[in-house]
Amino acid sequence: MRAMNLTDALIARGHEVVLWSSAFYHQEKRYRSLAFQSIKVNDKLTINLIPSPGYKKNIGLGRLYDHAILARNLSKLLTSEVYATPDVAFVGYPPIESAAVMLRWLKKRSVPSMLDVKDQWPGLFIEPFPQLLKPLAKIAFSPYYYFAHRAFKDASAFSSMSPGYLNWMSAFSGRPLHSQDIVVPLTAPRFPVSGILLADAQAWWKDRGVSSSTKRRFCFVGSFMSVFDFSGIRHTAERFQNEGIDCQFIICGDGGSADEIRSMMRGLSNVIFPGWIDEPKKAALALCSVGALIPYKNIENFTLNTPNKVLDAFAHGLPVITTLSGELQSLIESEKVGFSCNQSTGRDLYCAMKFLLDNGDAQLLMSRRALALFERRFSFKKAYGELVLALERMVEL
Repeated sequence: MRAMNLTDALIARGHEVVLWSSAFYHQEKRYRSLAFQSIKVNDKLTINLIPSPGYKKNIGLGRLYDHAILARNLSKLLTSEVYATPDVAFVGYPPIESAAVMLRWLKKRSVPSMLDVKDQWPGLFIEPFPQLLKPLAKIAFSPYYYFAHRAFKDASAFSSMSPGYLNWMSAFSGRPLHSQDIVVPLTAPRFPVSGILLADAQAWWKDRGVSSSTKRRFCFVGSFMSVFDFSGIRHTAERFQNEGIDCQFIICGDGGSADEIRSMMRGLSNVIFPGWIDEPKKAALALCSVGALIPYKNIENFTLNTPNKVLDAFAHGLPVITTLSGELQSLIESEKVGFSCNQSTGRDLYCAMKFLLDNGDAQLLMSRRALALFERRFSFKKAYGELVLALERMVEL
């Protein structure tokens, strides 16, 4: 998403783009190509696909092996072929190894580069280990730390999704932030949903017991992963059901933790799992919901960040109900666009959700603030317009 969104923004400004990407499609776990392939889409865009073995799970040794082979194949391509030197480069991170390979190749050719960090790898690898085992785990993952530090050192500039992440990059790399470093939210272009598609989506929801005639529900849309903690939502849904409170919890998506989450919600008639949904169905669901659920665990990878699920909620005019502290909590409190429910606020999910259900005027005001905040700070035009200008300035220096 980040690479394609930037590609579109660069081409719209008249620039030529060469996009290097894995031939394995992470989101759908399928191969775009089994061998290296260079695709000339048009005079402005060429896509180079790098082969790798692929993997079945987002977390596991298979993914680490895939990324190692991806970097090796990239290194072979860069050293065995003659590629035109770009004026400037934007390098995604993770994967760690391929970012390090590309940045070293760019530095040797004096090409200015921007390193864009979206996850705290390899520190995130250490997070699941007990405190006593973390030092040993860090030793085991030391090669990743080596390549990560090398990538940070070779980059000319940093970009990431939030100020907190930029500060982390500065601390990790040991270099102060400078004027070329930039915050670029993980946002995407928004396209209006036609009346016909919206009506079809509303009919689809109605068949699944979700009626657009009422607005008493909360929604979650995303991958079911171990970084989420749905226990608080389960407790709240159970209380609502026992107290006869009219409210539905719509949990959309799928993923590695799907069986665990579905099992957790067993016996709750007010919880619905519709599976993956498309944009028209998201829009229809947002219109009949009072808030979006963002139940991340409070680990640094997310407390320093404003996740893209939050921006998606704001774009649909939904206040957010989250368990996160840190960056998102500060944003929510300053902009009054939802509730952060954790130890530092002393607020619980039950009270926050009941408030939005029982106070329509307050919910509507939060909804309007959320949409205005998205347009003011997180819109695609603003975020990627500023990123393109930043890359252009790097060429001029």
